[in-house]
Amino acid sequence: MPRDRYDDEDDDDRDDRPRRRRRRDDDDDFDRRPRPKAGGGGKTVFIVLAIVGVSLLVVCGGGLALLWPVFERMGTTGARIQSQNNLKMTGLAEYNFESSTMSFSRPFLDTDEQGNQLQPPSDPANRLSWRVAMLPYTGDPECSSAYRRFNIREPWNSPTNAPLKDTPIRAYRHPLDAKEKGEPVTRTRCFYDNGALFDAKPHARVSVIQISDGTSNTLMFVESADAVTWTAFNDFRYSPNTPLPTFGHPKVTGGFNALMADGSVRFMSHKVQERTLRQLITRADGEVITDPNW
Repeated sequence: MPRDRYDDEDDDDRDDRPRRRRRRDDDDDFDRRPRPKAGGGGKTVFIVLAIVGVSLLVVCGGGLALLWPVFERMGTTGARIQSQNNLKMTGLAEYNFESSTMSFSRPFLDTDEQGNQLQPPSDPANRLSWRVAMLPYTGDPECSSAYRRFNIREPWNSPTNAPLKDTPIRAYRHPLDAKEKGEPVTRTRCFYDNGALFDAKPHARVSVIQISDGTSNTLMFVESADAVTWTAFNDFRYSPNTPLPTFGHPKVTGGFNALMADGSVRFMSHKVQERTLRQLITRADGEVITDPNW
C-alpha cells in the first residue's frame, strides 16, 4: 500500500507547509560576485569597429575611389526621378490652365490670371515665359506668391521683373542644377509653331481636341541640354528643316525626361530616331510611330 505523506508524523522532511523560494539576498555568495559595469560592452564594440574601419581604409586605399562612380549613378538616378515629378507638376499646371481657358497656353505669357488678353512686348526676346503664366495654376502657394510679384504687363527684363529671375521655382529646376550656385536656371522647355503643341502666332490657341495624333504620342515639355533663364521666353521654334536641339541634362547618361500631352513622363533613350522625335513634336501629322526604341 502506498505510503501517505501524512502517515509519518515524525518525518520532518515531509510537512504541508509551502516551501519558500530562496531570494537572491539569502545567497551570501551571490552578493560577493562582481557585477559587470553597465555600458562597457557597447563601448568596447564601438572601439573595435572603429579600429577595423580605419584599418580597412588604410589597407584598401583606393577602395572608395572605385565605389564613387556607383554612388554617383545612384545620385543621378534619384535626380532623374525627382525631375520626372517636377515635369508632372508642370504638366498639371498646364492642364489646369487649359481647363480654365479652354486651350493650352502660348509659349509666352499673354493673358492674366483671369484669362484676359494682354499685349506682349513686340520683341519676342523681351516676353515673359509661359512658365510665369503657369505659376498660379500649380496649386503651390509659393508659386502663387511669386506670380503676384511680377508686373505681367512689362518685359521679363524690366526693372521690376528682372530681379525675380533669381527666385527658385522647384518645378522648373533640375535637381542636379539645384546643387549649383548662381541663377536658378531651367531646362524645362517646349516646342512651338509648325504643328507643335504650342503656337506663337497671334491669337492662336490649341486645345486637346486638336491633338489628333493622340496625347500619349505628342510632346508637351522636354529636358534640354542647355539651361536658360526661367522667366524669359526662350523655347524651341520647331521647323522640319532645321536640326533638333540636344536633349537631357549633361550629367545624366542614356536619355532624357519628356512630358507627354497626356500628363505621363517618359525617360526617352538617346537611341530614339530623329524621325520619331519629329513625329512626337507634331500633334497632327497622322504618321504611325514604328521606332523600336520608342
